[in-house]
Amino acid sequence: MTPNEKKEATIARYKAAVALKEADRIPVSPLVQGFPYYRAGYTIADIVYDTTLEKSKKAVMDYLKTYDPDLGLGFGVNNAMGPVFEKMEPYTMHWAGQPDCKINPNSIHQWIEFPLLLDEEFDEFRRDRTGWSMNKALPRMCKIFDGFKNISFRQGYDGFSYYSTMAELSTPEFREKMQRIWEVNDMYTDIMRRQFGVMKEIEDMGFVSFTDSGHLTPYDHYNDFLRGSILGMMDLYENYDLVEQWCEENWQETEAFIKSLPKADGTKWFSMALHKAFDGFMNDEHYEKLYWKYLQKMILAIIDSGRIPYVYTEGWYNTRLKYLKDVPAGKVIYHFEYVDMAKAKQELGDVACISGGFDRLLLERGTPEEVSDAVKKLIDTCAPGGGFIFETDAGVDYAKEENFAAMMETAREYGRYR
Repeated sequence: MTPNEKKEATIARYKAAVALKEADRIPVSPLVQGFPYYRAGYTIADIVYDTTLEKSKKAVMDYLKTYDPDLGLGFGVNNAMGPVFEKMEPYTMHWAGQPDCKINPNSIHQWIEFPLLLDEEFDEFRRDRTGWSMNKALPRMCKIFDGFKNISFRQGYDGFSYYSTMAELSTPEFREKMQRIWEVNDMYTDIMRRQFGVMKEIEDMGFVSFTDSGHLTPYDHYNDFLRGSILGMMDLYENYDLVEQWCEENWQETEAFIKSLPKADGTKWFSMALHKAFDGFMNDEHYEKLYWKYLQKMILAIIDSGRIPYVYTEGWYNTRLKYLKDVPAGKVIYHFEYVDMAKAKQELGDVACISGGFDRLLLERGTPEEVSDAVKKLIDTCAPGGGFIFETDAGVDYAKEENFAAMMETAREYGRYR
């Protein structure tokens, strides 16, 4: 099979799954995270500081040639980004290999969640979003933005008080900060250019990469970046109007972003990871009014753009299935981490393609026979009639080679429709 024939077969397989039809077999694309790098003998720290991308490329290429998944593999552990992070000095994350590293060298980056928006700043946030963002939010995220703390964005009788603003922007300290920002931008642009070059090589081998864009829901953006999980939940009761206002404003920006994308051909995916709405995180009323209302709008807008919404539901999602079925049939992919997959198939099987649900930890702790049996059970539950993509519940890190091989072989052979 030529690379082009391989790509055409893969695209047909996924198109059928999304359209809730049967192809030759189910698509098989386990979500891998550190696994390709560990099996090649590297740590995540090695990969994060692999500025040449040679280690990353070697590990990814070997993984693809050995296991032949249906989808190609991107870069998901901040490949080559270590020097960029060091220049940015983020307060919001730790990464493997950083100076005075606080996490294991084999850990992916760890997010440090804290509120950017404080209670006493609500009035300022409503009144002057730009000033608050530049003076407060950016400096709290990264040390590289410290220079913005004292820049005035206030308006005077002549519009912006541009004479004082120019003076503030022209200090030696601010110029030095801006020089570092430009250096970081150049470094990041170069890394992305070279990553795209490797991805082009992967595509030339016959592997497909469907995803071309992504976004957060308004409420996830509010929780992740503005208030943090604890205050975000408290705000549902103590500052509901602010949450509601933010979600509506953020949706308008999100809609504009989706509409600005070039029309796609119906094969590209728009990815959304749902962070803060799993079972028990909020009640049904809040989920319906502040979460599903906008997630549904995003799904419809993405479909209208010619893309397929790939909705990654994090955590337990059994109580949310009743909402997820209210979408156009044969247009959406829902990925599940922890869900009763039989219930998901029953409630969503005639509406949306489902994926995930395979316990990645079994690849670490089980035997090849146990892995094979679990694969068959999941396929028996979800594959009949089409509308199923075989994926692990989350990213695979440590896995026994024999178990991973058993999963791939069983999924491909047992998952045949004809």
